[in-house]
Amino acid sequence: MKRFRFVYLVSGRGRLMETVLRAVRLGIGRFEIAGVIGDRICRAVQAARQVGIPAETIRRSRFSDPARFHRTLFDAVERFRPDGIALNYNRMVRDPLLRRYAGRIVNIHYALLPAFPGLRAVDRAWAAGIRMTGVTTHSVDAGMDTGPIIAQAAVPFDPRRPKRLLERALFRASVPLWIATLNWVAAGRLQSRSGRRFRVSGVSYGAADFCPDLPRGIRPAARSLLRSVSFD
Repeated sequence: MKRFRFVYLVSGRGRLMETVLRAVRLGIGRFEIAGVIGDRICRAVQAARQVGIPAETIRRSRFSDPARFHRTLFDAVERFRPDGIALNYNRMVRDPLLRRYAGRIVNIHYALLPAFPGLRAVDRAWAAGIRMTGVTTHSVDAGMDTGPIIAQAAVPFDPRRPKRLLERALFRASVPLWIATLNWVAAGRLQSRSGRRFRVSGVSYGAADFCPDLPRGIRPAARSLLRSVSFD
């Protein structure tokens, strides 16, 4: 059976992307990463190439014309012939990508949207002295983190503790949430309601920390994956 193919757009170190690649190799992620595109020369691009996944870099700074950048990005994505796009990417995507892959672009954001959209969400949440934050996965539209929410993970936090501990707690929550979201997308489990809301078919919405509930086996699998993650 043909697996759903994602192109993964990534910025920076790519720690989460590397974890996703391990999940795919272990059969926890039931999809394929067809290619990786970074917005700079970074560890994420190198990590993809090391496991045989084609990867390239497209720097926004090399384009004086935004439209030309977005067209170049679109052409690069199309060469991988994906079914959808996974974003761990510090840039907004525009047409023609949005038009071509409408409803099939998903993003992960380190806050409980609609709170703290945009860049430096963790820094801003920590500076605000939050007691509860979390991670959100959502479909991507033309706005800044305004697309319909798919799933969220709640992360309580003592604001007297260092920010680095909040970053680690959010990352630990993001791993099972992101893998589950990509699996749901790949399996066609997202049901759109009125165009602004998604519901995942066949799952419960009664959990206190993850909503909707994660599939059985995802949490222990994520804990196993996290043992090999370095936070240095």
